Amino acid sequence: MTRCDPSFILRGRPRMRGGWLILSILLSWSLRVSAFEPQAGTFRATESCPAGVGIQRLQDTVFIEVGHLYPLMGFNRKEGEYVQIRLLGRHPEGRWVQRRCGVIDPLATPSAPIKGPQGLLLALSWQPAFCDTHPGKSECKNRLSDRFDASHFVLHGLWPEPRSLEYCKTSPTEKGLDNAKAWMSLPPVILKESIRERLNKLMPGSLSGLDRHEWVRHGRCYSDDPERFFEVALTYLGAINASSFERHFRDHLGAVLAADSLRLAFEESFGSGAGRALELICVPFKGQWLYSEVRIHLKGTSSDPALFSDSLDREYVAQKGCEQGLVEPMVPGRMTP
Repeated sequence: MTRCDPSFILRGRPRMRGGWLILSILLSWSLRVSAFEPQAGTFRATESCPAGVGIQRLQDTVFIEVGHLYPLMGFNRKEGEYVQIRLLGRHPEGRWVQRRCGVIDPLATPSAPIKGPQGLLLALSWQPAFCDTHPGKSECKNRLSDRFDASHFVLHGLWPEPRSLEYCKTSPTEKGLDNAKAWMSLPPVILKESIRERLNKLMPGSLSGLDRHEWVRHGRCYSDDPERFFEVALTYLGAINASSFERHFRDHLGAVLAADSLRLAFEESFGSGAGRALELICVPFKGQWLYSEVRIHLKGTSSDPALFSDSLDREYVAQKGCEQGLVEPMVPGRMTP
């Protein structure tokens, strides 16, 4: 049989048609994939709609909740009628919903390039004093003297300086919720389990959404990666809690300490001139000034605890703040219902 044999040609045609069919399917699939339009921001649900793992699988039983904010991942195509959002705790987390089911807030794009931080301000809370003045907070319920935050500093925040550097790459909806202190309505901060466990212990305010607030207002001005931001903050906190300054504070629970004695203890821990970087914040409570927070001015962005002393801004002259205060112990009797 030769290639001129009509039977060869007839037998070959179905193969060619099959080959073209496969090629057509592959090209169609490629075009659908390449049409995906990435978009960062948030998606606020205005209707309870199904969220499927694919556009053709919107009959799934998972539904978005009205009023909730979901991280936005992108559109099925430019100006497409479907959006992909992230549903935490679902597998897979990427889900498709109809665009009409919510309102899109793209991340704010600055009119001018954002300059990087010129320094950092580490804010650490003394939780017993904080809970005396904020007894209704979730993290202040069941106050026990053997809790970690009863005798150690905990994380409030890490703020890029100047302080005007805030709300970078933040949507209008997120900023509005943050300003209204509706922190639990902000999108959850996505962290790997090991970091989340540490953060829940060392930043008890995360029970009230403090981690979401800090990420939206300050964290994005430091890094696009929330894990890096919180790792650096927790590393700096660890350097303070491992110091003789923290032990001096803890050894004087229930005592009134002069601010100068605390600055001296800070310099004994971190070297001459370190006290210039230290701010001491007090709050009034029942006729007494309580130490509620320490703020430490840093230069650079190193996250190595061994280099923490080198990161202190010894040329900064911090505000004096209170001249003396009580180192409040955690009082179990002051529980909130």
